[in-house]
Formats: sequence, structure tokens, C-alpha cells
Amino acid sequence: MKLPPKIREAIKAVTDAPNLRGDEQQTCRNCNYFKYMPTDGSDFEGVCNLHEFTAKEVWVCDDWELIPPSEPAQVESAVKAIGDWELEIRAVPFGVDREKQSFDAETNYMLEEFQTPVVTYHHGINPGRKGMQVNPVIIGKTISVEKRADGIWIRVLLDKTLDFARRVWEAAKKGLAVASSDSIAHLARLEVNGREEFYDGEKPGRISVWPLAGVSLWDSGNGNFRPASPNAIALPAMKAIYREAGLPFPDFNPHDALPEAARAAGKRTREQALAYLITIPNEE
Repeated sequence: MKLPPKIREAIKAVTDAPNLRGDEQQTCRNCNYFKYMPTDGSDFEGVCNLHEFTAKEVWVCDDWELIPPSEPAQVESAVKAIGDWELEIRAVPFGVDREKQSFDAETNYMLEEFQTPVVTYHHGINPGRKGMQVNPVIIGKTISVEKRADGIWIRVLLDKTLDFARRVWEAAKKGLAVASSDSIAHLARLEVNGREEFYDGEKPGRISVWPLAGVSLWDSGNGNFRPASPNAIALPAMKAIYREAGLPFPDFNPHDALPEAARAAGKRTREQALAYLITIPNEE
């Protein structure tokens, strides 16, 4: 008899992870191998990157490893306070990041299509990585986008009525705010050894296609994500975030903008797309 997918996932988790159990002090939530992802009503809340199964944030196993402490932003912060609640942000720095992935001036950012990237807090995750926000909090709006010699810069006006925006503003004034760009999972591409493939956040290479659909901002330290790996989000999730922000999602034909990507996306399963997610809006 063929078991339902959720039952198969639970069996795989119990059999593959050593001594899987619950524990108040050590949980998947604060484990270095756990990644949040949307689950469409499933009891599971994320994936274990070590054992490769879906998991609940209250689980834990003998391979638990504490999330390393965040590193404060360096003096040359990518987020600068320049006016009254206004920030200048290097959303996409050119060069190689800590994951050994690189952006450059030749990467296709689809800036004509995405002229006002949506601005969220901490990839839709609560401060200290303590669970997911019910809906990703929109903390401001994009004023302008500009390609410069050292990266893609955007100007953002924060919403001073929001606590998350205030956290970012106070951090930015001290040079301790950080940023990470958000893109569309099925359109993003990674060039590895001269060959383009779907974007994989775990694999070194040159990012050749990265529609700049959004940017996440947060205050460095306090258990938050380290600055900053790029984040690829499923298309339905990104559209939901744009709706939450009251922004029209760009009306473009992927076949015209990225013919190869659009054709390949038709062959990709939903499960494969979810593997790249971090945030969790109304489906990511």
C-alpha cells in the first residue's frame, strides 16, 4: 500500500535522524541545520539540511548543532541612514560572498521589470530566528534602484509606525543594519563550470540570473541571520508579499524575459521549488 506523503515524510524523519525527540533547550528551531519553509497546512514547519527531511521546529536529534552567533556588520555597512527614515542599501554587492557565490554587472537582475522591489523584515522570520512571522512584515517602500560599479543600490523609505522598521532604522544609524536580496526561485540561475542550472543556495558559482524582486533588512546580531546570503522565493509567495505591500506585481511574460528559464520551469516539480525557500507567506 502506498502511504500518503505526510506519513512517508514522518517515517523518513524518525528512521533517518538519530534519537529524534523533543527537548525544550535544544530544538530544530535553534539548530544550525534547520531551515524554515512554507508547508501548505502540513504539520511540518521546515527542512533538515543534514538529514534531508521535513521537520517540526520543536523536534531535535543527536546531530543537533547550535546556530553560530551572528557577526555584526563591518564598518562599511551595506545599509546607510541618509535622511529622515530613509536608507541607501547595497542590495546586491558585486563579488564573492561567504557562500562562495558571486554577483557581477553582467548578471540579469530584470531591473526593468522589477522597478520597486518589495521591502521586508528578516526574510519573514521573527527576531532571533524565533519562528515565522504570520505574514512577512513590509517595513518600507523602494524609492529608486540604481546599478553602480560595486553593486545594485536601492533607496528605501521606512515605515516609522512599525517596530521592525524602527529596529532597522536604529541599527542603520549605528552601521549595524544588514540586507539580503530576494528573487524568484524558478527564474534564478547559477552558473557552475560554465553551465547554467537552477539556483541552489548551497552550491558555489556565479549567479547569472537574479530578478531583484525584493530586499530584506534587519538588525545584525541577537541571533538574527548573518549578512547575507541571497534568498530565492517561489513565485506564488512573492506575489503574496507584493499583495501584502499593496504593490502591483510586475506584468511580464517569462518566456520573453527569460525564455530558457520559463521552459525549464514547466518541468520543475513543486517540491523542488520549495527546497529553495526561507520565508513563508501565503503560498511561498
